[in-house]
Amino acid sequence: MGKGKEDDSYDVCGHNDIRLPYNGCGCVYQMDLEEVDGWMQITKARGYLCGDKNAGTSDFDSCDVNNIASPDNLGWLGKKNGANAIFIAEDTSSHQNDFGWMVDLNTGERTRFLTSVYGAEVTGVGLYEYEGCSVMTAVIQHPYEETDPELVDSPFSQGDNGYLGYIGPIGCKDGSTCQSSGAISHNEFIMIGDGKPLYNSTHFSMQHVHIPRTEQLESQNVGSSWVKLGDRKYETSFVTILRSHDQVGTEVSLTI
Repeated sequence: MGKGKEDDSYDVCGHNDIRLPYNGCGCVYQMDLEEVDGWMQITKARGYLCGDKNAGTSDFDSCDVNNIASPDNLGWLGKKNGANAIFIAEDTSSHQNDFGWMVDLNTGERTRFLTSVYGAEVTGVGLYEYEGCSVMTAVIQHPYEETDPELVDSPFSQGDNGYLGYIGPIGCKDGSTCQSSGAISHNEFIMIGDGKPLYNSTHFSMQHVHIPRTEQLESQNVGSSWVKLGDRKYETSFVTILRSHDQVGTEVSLTI
């Protein structure tokens, strides 16, 4: 399917059997798995969350800014004690500023936890352990490339180098050190070595970030100002660790 029309040019291994209405804003699909002949196989697929061109648009946003556009990668927060959520990162020119979303799979509630600089994409989203703390990583690629290249020279611009950063820290804001923070290690996180993904077992929520409406905010990466882990609330922000073209040695120090 391409641009709302039948197109079998990419269907090299089948008979163009799957035909869906075209959605230029993109969708996230939910798949059912069943064991068939000893193998886990997809038996059913349905659209879980799709973008929308019929609401929330503007001269700069052809897809609803309160919904996803061109979802590019996903991360799963886990499913234990109510923490059943996914992260969705956008790579789109249909939003002037690309977003990062968290979607609660129990309720369907969407939280915009990150807005990126003009013309960039969001990727590399995940929850990781770092020295006893939890941080949510995010990468902001190619600022000013997909939209608004002329604004790279504006007074608010921080240049067109990409960003490697995180939202956090979580569990290190109560005066304790990261190494001794019980907010992370005592909430049944599954830690698979240093720097590996975490699967949260407690309720996890984040501040909903408003759509940037000024050139100054649209020239920045803005992350949730708080994260709640269970009934504990931590002040957070998007913190840049590195910019592309930064020169580093064999180790990168993450200061939190």
